[in-house]
Amino acid sequence: MRGLLVVLLLLACTEGAPNPSQEQLTSASTCADGFQTDDDQGHEMISKECISDNGVFIKISERTALQKIIDDVDRASEAGDFKKALKILNDAISRDKDNFTLYQYRGALYLFHGYHSEALADSEKMISIEPNDLHALTFKIHINYAQKKYEDVITTIDQLLKLDPDDIRTLYFRAEMNTNLERYEEVVADFDRAIAIDPDIGLSYNYRSVAYRKLGQLDKAKADCKKAKSLNARPLTCSDR
Repeated sequence: MRGLLVVLLLLACTEGAPNPSQEQLTSASTCADGFQTDDDQGHEMISKECISDNGVFIKISERTALQKIIDDVDRASEAGDFKKALKILNDAISRDKDNFTLYQYRGALYLFHGYHSEALADSEKMISIEPNDLHALTFKIHINYAQKKYEDVITTIDQLLKLDPDDIRTLYFRAEMNTNLERYEEVVADFDRAIAIDPDIGLSYNYRSVAYRKLGQLDKAKADCKKAKSLNARPLTCSDR
């Protein structure tokens, strides 16, 4: 890998002191430990505050090795060179087998090109590295949802709800998966929970009404639909007749 791009920013200097050269900065400077930040384009950078031997206070910012890899992958992808982008990531992973971000990028690359099994494997590796990471869990959900593997989607949604049991959007999504599987009792249970969290969301009553009707519980379906109407639920898909 070629050397990292080094951007030197002169923050302040002693009056009359000459600007330091890159060689001076790298060989004759005292630097504090680097800290990660982002540049104006969102690139990951490592910044170091340094004082050169001639008293000049400077800040050195350089792209991280990881950002360099990501930039190379982005360029290959934009050029339509899937094999090159994949090789860059494979080589990087061979050197750093527990790097969450590398699996995230390779999984996204696989998914974009329709390699669902490979993308799923990378999502599972991400979860093994960071078991409670929302990006890893939602990425796995996205892959399984694209293949209509609703059972597997629900399994991962359950993991999300363990992290945040009161997330109404996640409850709605699980209710949708249960609807796809025609598990209407589970749909009712999901909306029971959503209503307990926030009883003023009309759509919860609307969708629970639809599920009640599927179960043949017409009185409950009508009552819920009337409640949904009173809360101005939109879109309204239930019937109170």
